[in-house]
Amino acid sequence: MKYSEYKNSMYAVAGVCKTRLKEDSEGLYLRPGFFTPYQSFSDFSHQLKAPIVMPILCVVTALREVVELLENGVLTGVNIAVFDFHQAWDHVKQGATNTGFALYFVLSTVVDALWSLVSFLARTVASAISLAGMGIKASIDCCTSDVGPVYQPLAVTDSYSTY
Repeated sequence: MKYSEYKNSMYAVAGVCKTRLKEDSEGLYLRPGFFTPYQSFSDFSHQLKAPIVMPILCVVTALREVVELLENGVLTGVNIAVFDFHQAWDHVKQGATNTGFALYFVLSTVVDALWSLVSFLARTVASAISLAGMGIKASIDCCTSDVGPVYQPLAVTDSYSTY
């Protein structure tokens, strides 16, 4: 599993999503962009918790990878001491993978925190502008609409009709 796939699965479990700037291969936006107004309160709450949850998940995952790196280092030393070089090599490869994961998640902590914070601020401003625009449009439509006469005059007839 790639680093980014693993991270995206963690975010999905936590109920947050990273804002995307680009479209997917079919031309559909998978997630809202930076300047997309909020569509619902749920959308707002997911965006609100992202700057908090994303860095916590990345730091915890990076620490877990460091612990696994230490574990693989100890197991490598033990396997070299008992001349089991095949197992030692497997632990060295796994340790290198753990190092890559740890570095990726340390960098991802900073980038995702900034990204989600900027996205939250931009979407909040876009929502405020959208609401203001809707209010202005509603007031213009109200004041300039052509409303017909309030009442319709009754037709005058010579005879009385019965009900």
